[in-house]
Amino acid sequence: MMPYNISLQQIRYFLTASEFQNISQAAEYMHTSQSTISKSIALLEKNLGVSLFRREKKKLYLTEAGERVARKWREGLNFIFEGIDEARLFSGGSETTVYVGVLDTHNPNLMVLPATTFFQKRFPKYETFVENARGCDMVRHLFHRKLDVIFRIQYDISEWQKDVVMQENVAQSPLVACMNRKNPLAHKQNLSWSDLRKCRFIVGTASRMPHYLPMIERYCGREGFSPVISKVVDCANSMIYNLKGDTEVFICDKFWRDYGNDGYVWKTIQNSCGWLMMEYRRDNDKPEVEKFITSVHDMILDRTGGEPVIKL
Repeated sequence: MMPYNISLQQIRYFLTASEFQNISQAAEYMHTSQSTISKSIALLEKNLGVSLFRREKKKLYLTEAGERVARKWREGLNFIFEGIDEARLFSGGSETTVYVGVLDTHNPNLMVLPATTFFQKRFPKYETFVENARGCDMVRHLFHRKLDVIFRIQYDISEWQKDVVMQENVAQSPLVACMNRKNPLAHKQNLSWSDLRKCRFIVGTASRMPHYLPMIERYCGREGFSPVISKVVDCANSMIYNLKGDTEVFICDKFWRDYGNDGYVWKTIQNSCGWLMMEYRRDNDKPEVEKFITSVHDMILDRTGGEPVIKL
């Protein structure tokens, strides 16, 4: 029998498309083009001699053959990633290491450093390795088991992940408007969403921060206006660098790395709420990961006297 000419990358493209049920979203997630995903799946179907998807409008549905192949390949990839975990032992990691991801915009002193310190004091034989990255990169690493637990902001969350990933609120913060000192709102004692009516907003791209602008639009809409967009940036860290005009603002929370920078004015917005989320794969049964998650729960309860979240 002649061997099939199928690569691991083709399998990853196929499985990602099956998760998203959408070519463009799968391409965005895999940092490639729609045509690359489409051609890869077409070649896969040709090599296998079966249709893996049926296409209805813009949505993909697995055929019976596609479901069977996807199930087997997911199982196979699990073995591959277990091998990757074992290989980590030879590059400075260990079988008792928890791999943690945190947003590159996050202030490490507010959750991740206390959580890892608390965990290692409680379980000295376990270790943690922390990776600082963009939200989209962390999710990909979680999906492919390079990370065990990640911490990111709620408006980065996508609904499709909930069948694969467990998501928990672990800390709460009001939303904050950052502005220049010459902004007319800089001297206002209390700030509401209605006060932002005449401001121009710096926002993140939909591909990197899919729920960020909708969140702002939802709050502004309750006050009867639509936000005026000044600039769209690809990285949240770029917002503060592009804050030039006297009416420009960007919205963040108190978890943000540069919150409180003396060069700018930071105004808490009344009746607003942001969440820091902890996420991990539902099928991750590594004992050290289970202990880390329990440790985070216990740390939160210890800090808040029984409340389920840290509030800033």
